[in-house]
Amino acid sequence: MGMDMRGLVLLIGALIAEPAMAQPEQVLSAAIVPSQLESVDPTMPSLGADESADVKITVKTDHIRIYSISANRGNCKVYSVYAINGTITQNTFPFSLNFGEQLTADMVCNPIEIEAQTDHGVITIALNR
Repeated sequence: MGMDMRGLVLLIGALIAEPAMAQPEQVLSAAIVPSQLESVDPTMPSLGADESADVKITVKTDHIRIYSISANRGNCKVYSVYAINGTITQNTFPFSLNFGEQLTADMVCNPIEIEAQTDHGVITIALNR
């Protein structure tokens, strides 16, 4: 059966339409790693394992720009944030990262949720701790 002109236009439009946004777990992942806060800043008080954490956020898309992050819906102090892109260490927002690169956030809390404001939209990641 032949396709009429209107059907062909709709098909072509669907093929060149803007791709759908990736799901959050496809764009960023996060994991809690042993805290380095006390070694980074010796003025920090000695904290227990449940009071501080480093969260490594890994990029799982070709490119992303991260404008800000917060933890536990703003109820957690994010002490510092940094990324190592090749040989350049960056510690200010926005972060422009490529696939496989990581952002590390030092936190004074027990993080259970990370929210990142990005050029892909707001991405919320639940952490298992």
